[in-house]
Amino acid sequence: ALLLWNEGKAIELVDACLEDSIVESLVLRCIQVDLICVQNFHKDRPTMSLVNFMLTNEEASLPFPKVPRFFTYTSSNTDTVTR
Repeated sequence: ALLLWNEGKAIELVDACLEDSIVESLVLRCIQVDLICVQNFHKDRPTMSLVNFMLTNEEASLPFPKVPRFFTYTSSNTDTVTR
């Protein structure tokens, strides 16, 4: 999910059969909140009350998810592995 997020392709996480019935901006917001909730360090993760606030207040700005310290992936655009 983080790789797709960083490539600006997070919407590809949505099942194709749901594409016509979603509000893309809300789905992307949920994905961003999800990525914020799984940060390596607990101090970087939001409290549940903050998660609730982020999900119910569309105007609230969200922090950008941090890349985990030990995160390995292959870009969908290249065959290069990044660590």
